[in-house]
Amino acid sequence: MSTTLTQIITFAASEAYRADPQGTLAPYIDLLRVATGSVKSYHGLTAQSPAEVFVFNIWDEPTSYDALLNASRSEPIIDAFENAAKDKATTIYAQFRSDPRVAATSPVTELALITMKEGHTRESVASDLDALITLGVPPAGPTWGPVVECDDTLVLVAGWRSAHKEYLQNPPERLPGLAGALLLASSWKVVEAQLVEAA
Repeated sequence: MSTTLTQIITFAASEAYRADPQGTLAPYIDLLRVATGSVKSYHGLTAQSPAEVFVFNIWDEPTSYDALLNASRSEPIIDAFENAAKDKATTIYAQFRSDPRVAATSPVTELALITMKEGHTRESVASDLDALITLGVPPAGPTWGPVVECDDTLVLVAGWRSAHKEYLQNPPERLPGLAGALLLASSWKVVEAQLVEAA
């Protein structure tokens, strides 16, 4: 299990963010660059429609972001997100099993929010997720872990060379069976984004 905590923020993109992503979030990014415990941060528009912004912050421990908010610095953060977002942002925290930075720095980053169906638990799908990753699907830095706030939800993050999903051209033999088992046990919401490093 990775010792870092990943904060994942999503929101509908404002026109200001579409026109100038880095500039719109600049007050927030400037704080992250000097914040104690901030490891790396990335952001970008999802490929899905309507496009959302996907902010991916890696912290060295769970209390680091709270410390930033409590250090009389919350106003620039609020201002930045009010400019970048069309509506309220959603935030979750994931405890990935390994460092997610390889996936975040790939040409395309895929994020899957995996919610357990009735009668299934996070533990019951763990072996199938591990098997999927062992197959090399997805190929770049795949990792998964629990969502801290939700007992029935996992997050998978992975990198791809392109949005065309190279594994579809020559899928591993075990892939259909694993995918079927995972879909029987859980519901998936998948988004893709081209992320840029923020801080």
